[in-house]
Parts: sequence; structure tokens; C-alpha cells
Amino acid sequence: MEPPVPGDFPPFLEQISDGFLVLDSALEVRYCNRRIREVTRRDSSALVGRHVWVAFPEMIGSAVHDAVLAAVATGAHQQADTYMPVLGMWLRFHIYPSVGYYTICIRDVTSAHTATELLEQERRFSESVLSSLPGIFYMYDMTGRFLHWNENFETVSGYSAAEIAQMHPLDFFGGEEKALLEQKIREVFDREWAFVEASFLTRSGERVPYYFTGRAIEYDGRQCLIGVGIDITERRRSEEQYRYLFNNNPALIIIWDPATLRVLEVNEAVNERYGYTRQEYMGMSVLQYRPAEDHDRILAFAAQILSGEVRVARGTWRHLKKDGSLMYMDISSHRIDYDGRVAVLSLAKDITAQHRAEEQLRSSYEDIRRLNAHLQTVREEERLSIAREIHDELGQQLTGLKMDISWLSRRLSAAEAPVQERLAEVLALADDTIRTVRRIASDLRPGILEDLGLVAALESQSAEFHRRTGIASLLEIDQPAIDIPQAEAIGVFRVYQEALTNITRHAQATEVRTTVTCGEDTLRMTITDNGCGMDIDQARASRTFGLVGMTERAAMLGGSLTLDSRPGSGTTLTLSIPLHLNTT
Repeated sequence: MEPPVPGDFPPFLEQISDGFLVLDSALEVRYCNRRIREVTRRDSSALVGRHVWVAFPEMIGSAVHDAVLAAVATGAHQQADTYMPVLGMWLRFHIYPSVGYYTICIRDVTSAHTATELLEQERRFSESVLSSLPGIFYMYDMTGRFLHWNENFETVSGYSAAEIAQMHPLDFFGGEEKALLEQKIREVFDREWAFVEASFLTRSGERVPYYFTGRAIEYDGRQCLIGVGIDITERRRSEEQYRYLFNNNPALIIIWDPATLRVLEVNEAVNERYGYTRQEYMGMSVLQYRPAEDHDRILAFAAQILSGEVRVARGTWRHLKKDGSLMYMDISSHRIDYDGRVAVLSLAKDITAQHRAEEQLRSSYEDIRRLNAHLQTVREEERLSIAREIHDELGQQLTGLKMDISWLSRRLSAAEAPVQERLAEVLALADDTIRTVRRIASDLRPGILEDLGLVAALESQSAEFHRRTGIASLLEIDQPAIDIPQAEAIGVFRVYQEALTNITRHAQATEVRTTVTCGEDTLRMTITDNGCGMDIDQARASRTFGLVGMTERAAMLGGSLTLDSRPGSGTTLTLSIPLHLNTT
């Protein structure tokens, strides 16, 4: 039978979206519709009358080539899908043998193949992700039938894929943990997720600590559990090491929650020192082992930790033992993350004995200071008594002696010139002695301090200093008179007197400037010289009596003495004492 010619085919074949090709028994092209011509971009003259492999050489060796040969050999319908790189398309060929010719229908199936390829890529990707997981992956339905798992599940468990497919999830756990895992599985299906730590039982009987997570999902129309297990052997080992080091650390360690003030953890050293058991601590507030007077302080500290204002702090705190006895603790506190919450790690050291020793030392020092103040008072009283005796007794006697010498001098004749000269010398010596007595009496206790007050005494001392040393002395006082208790006035005057003495001995100065200012509750005296200066640390280390004495006087008055100096830059001494002044 002769194969059909183009005019024998119905016109609708030119309109269909599929390609339509007719071959004769010699496999020469007898007809190709418009779709084939559009895709190949060739007209009928280039295709019709040519052998199919000449017209379409790109199909040689492809699945279509084999399908056509199979149709010729068997006379039966054949189908083949082939990717045509020239066209960039996947084509599906249906070859229908008839008597004397072959009809081939060609359909573009690129979209279907692309979707299939994407699905295959997704499948391969999912399998590679599951295989690369560090732990074991598993999925099973509500009956406990395993649906999927990764290769690591087989490696860790020691079971083959065929064996796992026949097993129940609870078969991988033993003893009391079976009940726990059964509860957690129910929890997943009831609440959608759960987690648990348990020992994974391998085929060899080894128990490996694992952390398991499970989440409920719908898969293929049924409720399933999908989960991952992570080997926590190293973590358990680290926890055991941490627990050993924590409990056997000689330092006192307390971890507590600044939000609830609850104790979260303590080590054995704390239990031994405080007298509580660990179980007692777990239900305690940090306020329970602190004196009531310190509660506001600890609450304020907890707020600073929570806000992040403080991350590390160190201080002395008072703690109570179980028997109520008081301890003083040197505590270094650190803001840490503990089980997902902000916590305080406190490292404590018992300094009760040291604190008591310091208290005793402070008490002894205060006793010494009070004794020193008493001695200063006694000394000032003795100076006052001696000054008065010198002034009243010795001064009067010297004055009487001077008057007697003057009387004798007036009654001697001019002829006795040598005697007159000797009497003049004795009279001059008497004057010098009187001045010396007055100076000694003034140094012991200037009468002007008692008679006219502090301002007049300072002015007199400044003038006397300039007269004796030749060093310019400038004194500025912001008030014409300062009415303060006698003890404070004496202390300020003695510091000024000692400072001028030190300048005379050591400063090599040519000028001293002193200012005295009075505030509502503070008297401040600043003494500055332009001398050679000094190394303050070296001066303090040498513990010179002048500096020590001035410092002690300032302390006895409840004030302070500061020194500012550098070699070659002069020295500034500042005395500050608290006062409730009645100023005029």
C-alpha cells in the first residue's frame, strides 16, 4: 500500500500543538505538520523525501532512535522520552506502525520533566541533609511504625534497615526509661512537641546518653512524630567534671537568681561553712541568710544585675549561718547565663577573723587617737601654764632686775665710766632676755590667741615669721574675725605654726601665701610656698614628725590634711576641718 501524500491528511493536523510526522516503510519522511516546521525552523522541502536520520540526525543514538527501530522490528506501538539539546526541550514520541508507513506523534513534556527533576533534586537534597545530621533522625506514625530514618540511625543502633522497619521506638530503651519515653511520645501527639534525655539502647546492649526532640506533623494523611537525637556523652562527661570541680572547689560558690532571689546552686564548701544542706538551700531565698538590715542593699544589687548596670562587683557582705552566727564575707559577684536565665555567680571568702582583727585594730587606733588628743590637750594646758609662769614670774623678775640696773646706773658718777659701760651691757642683756622670754612664752601659747582670737594670732605669727626669716609671708582671711571653740582654734594655729617651721627648715622658699576661708560648715586653710618642693611618697614613707603631727591634729579635729608637691615646683598644704561657725 502506498503511503499517504500530504494532500491526503486532514487540514486540522496543521493546527494542532503536537508535532505530527509520517514515515514510509523505508523510513523516509512523507509528511511533517506546521508544529514540526516551527520547532525545527525548517520548511517541508528540507524534510519531506529525506530519510528520517538524515532529516533529524540529532536523534541518532537517542531513546527515539531505539524506539523507532523497535517499532519496525515488532510492528507494535512504542513510546520514548528524549531531551533534545538542540531544541532545549524534552519531547515524548509515540510511534504507531501501520501497513506501509509509521505515524509519529511528538509532544513537548519539558514542564513535566522539569517538575520531576526538581522533585528528584529535592529528594536527593533531603536525603543528603538527613545523612549529614550529626545525630539520628527518625519518623514514625502513631502506631510506632518507622517510616523514615537516616543512615546514622542504623550506624548508632547497630540494626539493619530491615530490622528497624519491624521495630517499635520503645525497643530502643530499657528499664524505667521505657515508661518515660512512652509518656513523652504521648506528649508529642497531645501537645505537638516534647524533649527528653534518655539512654539509647544499641543492639550490643550499650546505653548511650542522648537528647531527643520530637514534633508532631501530618504526613501522607496521618499523624506522625518526626525527631532528632543528639549524642550528649561529651556533655555528660563535662557536666560530671564540672560537678566534681564545683563541689570540690575550696572556694564558697553560690549561684542565685536576681529576679526571684532564689538560690539555684551551692557547692559542698558552702554547705559545710553555713550549716545548711543542699536540699535546704534549693528552697531558700538569699535574704534568709542575710541580716534584715542588709536586705535593701541586696535588693538594690539584684536590680543592678538584672538591668545590666553591674556585671562584676566585689564587696564585703554580712551572712548568717544556720545557727544565727554572723560572718563577714568578701564576695566577688559575676553576672552569668545559667540555664537560659540571668543569674549571679558569687565567689565568697570568709574574712570574719580578719574583719574582727581590723575592728580591734580600728578600736585600738581610736583609743590611741583619743589618748593622743588627751595628751595634746594636757600638753596645751601645760604650755599655757608654763607660758603664764614664764610671763608672770620670770618676766616680772626680769623687769624688776632691769629697773634695779637702771636705778644703779643713774646713781653712779660720770667718773665711773667703765662701770657705766658694764651696766649698759647688763641692761641690754636684760632686754634681750626679756624678749627671749616673751618669744618662748608666745611659742608655748600665744596670749593673743586667747585674748584676740584666731585671726589675730595667725596675723601675728605671719608677721613674726617674716621678721625672723626674711621670707615674704602673705596672709589672706576672708573674714575679719572667726569665733570658733578654743580647741579648734589651737589646732588650726599649731598646723600653721608647724607648716611655717617646715618651710623654714626645708623649702628654700622666698614667699609663702596663706589663705583662710570659712564656709557654712567648713574651715579651709591653704599654705603655698614657692620652694624646692618634694617627693610626697618619699616624705610620707619617712614618717617625719612634722607631717605626722599635722595629719594627726587634722584627724583629731575630724578633718583632713592634703599635700600637693613635686620636686622643683613648690608645695601646697591644705587643712580642712568641719565646723559650725559663729562668724562675725
